[in-house]
Amino acid sequence: MTPETPPLTLLPTLVALPALAAIALSTPLSPAWSRRLTLGVMLLTAAIAWSLVGVDLDHGVRLWRAAWIPSLGAEALLGLDGLNLPLVLLTASLCPLALIASGSVTNRVRTYCALLLLLESGTLAVFLAMDFVLFYVAWELLLVPMYLLIAVWGGAERMAAAVRFFVYTLAGGLLLLAGGLIAYSYSDLTTLSAPQLAASGVLGPVAVASDDPTAALEAWTESADPGAQRFTRAEASAEPARTFNLLALVASAEQTDALSGVGPFGKSAEWWLFALLLGGMAIKLPAVPLHTWLPRAHVEAPTGVSMLLAGVLLKLGGYALVRIAWPLCPTAACELAWLVAGLGGVSIVWGALAALAQDDMKRLVAYSSVSHMGYVLLGLAAGAGATGSGASAGWDADTWRIGASGAVFQMVAHGVTSAGLFYCVGLLYERCGHRDLRRLGGLFNPMPLASGMAVVLLIASLGAPGLCGFVGELLTLLAAWDAHPVAVTLAAIGTILTAAYILRATRLAYFGPVYRGDDTAQLTPLRPAELFVLTPLVLAAVTLGVRPQPLLDTIDKPLTASAESLAARTGEPPLVAAVLSPPGSSTEPPTDAADAR
Repeated sequence: MTPETPPLTLLPTLVALPALAAIALSTPLSPAWSRRLTLGVMLLTAAIAWSLVGVDLDHGVRLWRAAWIPSLGAEALLGLDGLNLPLVLLTASLCPLALIASGSVTNRVRTYCALLLLLESGTLAVFLAMDFVLFYVAWELLLVPMYLLIAVWGGAERMAAAVRFFVYTLAGGLLLLAGGLIAYSYSDLTTLSAPQLAASGVLGPVAVASDDPTAALEAWTESADPGAQRFTRAEASAEPARTFNLLALVASAEQTDALSGVGPFGKSAEWWLFALLLGGMAIKLPAVPLHTWLPRAHVEAPTGVSMLLAGVLLKLGGYALVRIAWPLCPTAACELAWLVAGLGGVSIVWGALAALAQDDMKRLVAYSSVSHMGYVLLGLAAGAGATGSGASAGWDADTWRIGASGAVFQMVAHGVTSAGLFYCVGLLYERCGHRDLRRLGGLFNPMPLASGMAVVLLIASLGAPGLCGFVGELLTLLAAWDAHPVAVTLAAIGTILTAAYILRATRLAYFGPVYRGDDTAQLTPLRPAELFVLTPLVLAAVTLGVRPQPLLDTIDKPLTASAESLAARTGEPPLVAAVLSPPGSSTEPPTDAADAR
């Protein structure tokens, strides 16, 4: 007998706790107490997040649901599975480290702490949201705290950097919104079977792994649930029952070929939906040529904010591609996989070349983020049978699963190394007063521990075996080679360029006989708080490189299910395609949706 799946009430706690703490900071508190309250809440949030590691995810997504906007059919639907769990842990773990790294912030500390808490709450909401409206609202709300954190506490050109960040991200959000509305307009819950409705959480969190989904459906339709009433009315009037439920949107796309109809310029609705989603996410990732907002934002942002921007916020785009774009649009993704792989390859090389040309170490790390996130696109394009002419042979399930696993692993690994490197740059700036590689050197002598930890993170970013950067890059390159040899060749060139700029930065900053600056008195050893920030990041970089399997096992089940769905939907007609077959067809579909259930 399948065990019950009660609502996972820890999920709303994760999202609400930092937001409530931010509201509490509206009361007059001293800077010291503001920091203590914020750190305590962030550590509690991290503890709750890590307690989710023991949650049983073998029977599908664990959900929590509450009514939100019944008139739109939007719900406060949160879910947890192996895909978003690592990113939730990454977010909850990096936030307290970013706060501790913000010790140099001395003005408007209470407001700064409140904005960090809102940023954490919004990010967790994006990763956990299983309703498109909630996903989009949380996505857009992240703009405000990040904009203010850069604009108020940033460097000399902070306003220009903040405005560029806001405009680019807002544009990406509008593309995402347009794509979501297209998906909503083509959705129909009445085409789903009872097991599909249950697995999507439409019937409630408890019914996700129900032994008798038909009985759960009957009980739901007889309840006072606003969604159930809308569903019943739609069935009675033979009209579609639209939904914003992300899981149901994917199931609905699997059940009908409505998205394959010809649209503007001879392209299907699915093609346009994928193009919109890809454009929106490519800005957030970011991919070349939509990356120009990122280096300036990083350079101007304070250290703690740069840690969260690189370590967490850049992962939102990659996560949305895996969670939404590929499951909703497998045929279009296969047709445009050459473009996705090309963007990934170009981003890897362009970002590495730009990093190689930098003397400002923070700008170097910023451009390295563009390069490393290119592997995410390359991994997601793996296994495609599409060609540049648009001919599609479908997805190969095993190859895509390997590539997608590499992409998700790369997101986590980059979150660890980039956050650590931005903190190391912040430590140098605090002590030396600049970030110019030409004026550094010999830092191993006065700062051996800090330099050693920084070198470990740099080598991990390079992708050396035994450290976290190696695993994701290897999986994406191996998986993508057969379908996209040119893009993989570009990526291979990018790895050589990566080694060049990483080793150059390491040599100029940390090696050499003597420090090339003016004052060595400030080159002090690590303080306890600084050691507290760097130690877990270095340990994570080593642990993920030596033992990557626990993370790969966590993400394997949802990615395997997605891979099988991609292969089935691009290799054979949709389930409900038979309904649209001409009379006399050998396949006889159910006479109505109720019979299908």
